[in-house]
Amino acid sequence: MKKSILSLLFLVIIFSIKSQTIILDEDFENSSGLPPGWDEITTMLNTYWLVSPVANSHYLIIPYHTKIASLNEGDYDKMLPGEYLVTPPLDLSNFASAFLSVDVFFKAMTFLNKTELATIEASTDGGNTWTTIKNIEGYFNWHKVYADVSDYCGIPGVKFAFKYSDANGWLYGVGIDNVKIFAPYTNDGALQNINKYDFVLINDTVKIIGVVQNFGTNTINSFDINWNVNEGDIFSQSYGSVNLSPLDTFSFIHSFPWIPTTQEPFDVKVWISNINGYPDENPTNDTLHIYVINAVSSIPEKKVLLEVFGATWCSICPHGSDKISEIKDSTENLIVAVVHVDDPFTCAVGTATFENYHLYPGWLVTGLIDRYNYSDDVSMDMDRYLWQHHVYQREADISPVELSLSNNYNPETHDLDIFLTATFRCDLMGDFRFNCYVVEDSLTEEQANCLTIPGREPYCYKDYWIYNPPGIIQNYIHTNVLRDVLGGQWGTEASLPEYVLDGNTYDFQYDYTVPEEFDENNLRIIGIVQKYDSDSSKCEVFNAKDMYLDYFTDSHYIESNKAEFLVYPNPAQDYLFVETKKNNEDIWIEIRNINGKPVLKRKAENNKENIDISGLIRGIYYITIKQNGKIRSEKIVVL
Repeated sequence: MKKSILSLLFLVIIFSIKSQTIILDEDFENSSGLPPGWDEITTMLNTYWLVSPVANSHYLIIPYHTKIASLNEGDYDKMLPGEYLVTPPLDLSNFASAFLSVDVFFKAMTFLNKTELATIEASTDGGNTWTTIKNIEGYFNWHKVYADVSDYCGIPGVKFAFKYSDANGWLYGVGIDNVKIFAPYTNDGALQNINKYDFVLINDTVKIIGVVQNFGTNTINSFDINWNVNEGDIFSQSYGSVNLSPLDTFSFIHSFPWIPTTQEPFDVKVWISNINGYPDENPTNDTLHIYVINAVSSIPEKKVLLEVFGATWCSICPHGSDKISEIKDSTENLIVAVVHVDDPFTCAVGTATFENYHLYPGWLVTGLIDRYNYSDDVSMDMDRYLWQHHVYQREADISPVELSLSNNYNPETHDLDIFLTATFRCDLMGDFRFNCYVVEDSLTEEQANCLTIPGREPYCYKDYWIYNPPGIIQNYIHTNVLRDVLGGQWGTEASLPEYVLDGNTYDFQYDYTVPEEFDENNLRIIGIVQKYDSDSSKCEVFNAKDMYLDYFTDSHYIESNKAEFLVYPNPAQDYLFVETKKNNEDIWIEIRNINGKPVLKRKAENNKENIDISGLIRGIYYITIKQNGKIRSEKIVVL
């Protein structure tokens, strides 16, 4: 427990004296159970609020947040219509105003037409009756919630409570941490958030974007936003007539953008001032920084790597595939590798990655996005509902390195040569490394499933799956399965120099023998440039590329267990001819671009097909012929 009533802090501002008093401050760190003075009201026997750093069930994973107070319905095979976590009685008789802040993990999920509810409530009669102050909105991560409790000032013995209700269903739960009640300043504008940039483009316009919140009792009508770079010239903009009520927020875009004209590290300092024409009474929340690593000379093409933790025994994992499909429907810049845990597709390096980043036990379908540590998320290992927003955010980030990937594969010897080329767009110093993943599609295995998503095949649909064993999908097709990692969990040491230069190109080659149990026609390789640090939260992936295997053969008939065809001319322009040797067989022709995306698919009508490729842009493509159960792929060049 960390509870304290602090002495008045006096701060001289112009002609007056302002003060702030902390009335209650509780972070649950020093308690094995509820802190002294705290209480709970439960409606069911043998249910209780748990104070612990781990509060997960099979159905609700609460990301690590040090010690918290939580109620997790997955722990109880029963309904919890209304459960209260209650503060000690607080004497507010000498206060004119007070605010409450709390960290909350609450999803506001719906199941079987029942929606869970979390509220902040108050009682002035010892807990006999309660009044709702605020409904807590759902979000798939920890988030800060504020409430104005000034209506209860002047009253002794006020209790506040955090109430969870499942609407007489059987739902999920809530986590509570860092409860604070305080008497606010009069004029207190806080800079709550600003856009962050690791890399920027030299001579480009960089917008200063942020959010201001009013933590004072006075309505804020005007303020200034200021910024400078490396303690240089200050650029200020005044905002007037904003009419910002207590605890409300205001989003801004500064009228003076920053234009970086050199390549170096930058410290962009942004701060709020001049609240209603007076100095801010609380300077501790006025300033935020944008720490820019460097400015790049040009912007490389950026791909985002999503490493998903899943398993055949995980009955919610098909929903992860659904979320991946939703993201891929809206962007071509996502590369996925699914790390299977304790199932037939387990990969040793993948298991090590899982054990390092999956910090809390329980349900899967979480994932890492470029192994990037977002400032708004406690855990890098994200809930599937957070993937889409953060993939888009990461896609918009600038990468400092351009990555090229190619390969030669000999199907007779199973030898695979992989070539990676990195071209950096700014000078950097650090431990940078190449890596390469091997992933396989179209692997068939049973899949546990308990989803209730009608119309999204091949999911099972059971109205009451919670009372039955999870369904099993037979012959479920698994894609993006991580099969091997050639550079280990952290990449190949010393594969890139410690100091890389803007415009310099660095090459690396992996030699790999494809195991016979892998289907070479469904294999893809993912080339990666990543950073290494002893702190795994700083081992981000700078860029990634993926492609299918490039069969190392000239254009000729292949007499083997592969499809037999002839492709010419190669390179080709406008038209490509495909000849096959067999008659009366279904033959399918598919062309994919270098990123593996299909650009043409059709059934062959004759032994000699004339394919119009005039609509394809110049570059490398892969043509695949499927003939009577046999498959063969070959690289083609379109001029």
